[in-house]
Amino acid sequence: MALVETLPGGTLERAGGYIAYTYPRAPLPSFNGLLAWTDDEETVAAVAPALDAARALEVGGPGVMVLGELPRVLAEAVRLGLTEREAIPGMLLTPDGFRPPAPPTASLELDAFDDARRLVGEAFGVPSEWFEELYLPDLLEHLNATVYTLREDGQAVSTAISVVHGDAVGIFNVATPEDRRGRGYGAAVTSQALADAFAGGAQFAYLQSSALGEPVYRRLGFEQVATYTLAYQPSR
Repeated sequence: MALVETLPGGTLERAGGYIAYTYPRAPLPSFNGLLAWTDDEETVAAVAPALDAARALEVGGPGVMVLGELPRVLAEAVRLGLTEREAIPGMLLTPDGFRPPAPPTASLELDAFDDARRLVGEAFGVPSEWFEELYLPDLLEHLNATVYTLREDGQAVSTAISVVHGDAVGIFNVATPEDRRGRGYGAAVTSQALADAFAGGAQFAYLQSSALGEPVYRRLGFEQVATYTLAYQPSR
């Protein structure tokens, strides 16, 4: 979530058991709302102001994400109209458990920002312009982030971002457009990001997985260590 604060137009407020954040350029529930990991009164009371702040920016629908079982926070989210839910696995990998796939026939390229942003938009079914401010060299350098782009016959087919901090590496924005899936591209680009980070001294890798990506990450050796729940508004 620190990434949101770094982006132009993003806001982030930290408190004891939650983070409230907005990034109206990307009007998604996971980019605008609240992340909570405690179920105390202070956190429950923060839900409404966080949603009000996001709605005031006219985003497409704010969200509340919780780590683990937080029934009071989720009940407050439901009371405020966030009645849909999505379970998101939190996954972890150590170098000893890493199982890289066979090397791909495709080639890897670093820092192909425009192609990576386009792939993210196509894969997620949203305008790629939402991510313009993320794929900027100065910002990525500040975050100690590397953008990986996989090419097949010269065409960009998959992408991922690694962010190294301390002895950890986070994997983000793994994206393969629908017509390119099922060929091992996502595993290949993620594997290279992991291999580089582990070679550089990272002791563990983490990510949040979609249902589509979970089998891919498990084959690489990731194990689920937590569950996040995203509450959001029903589509109109």
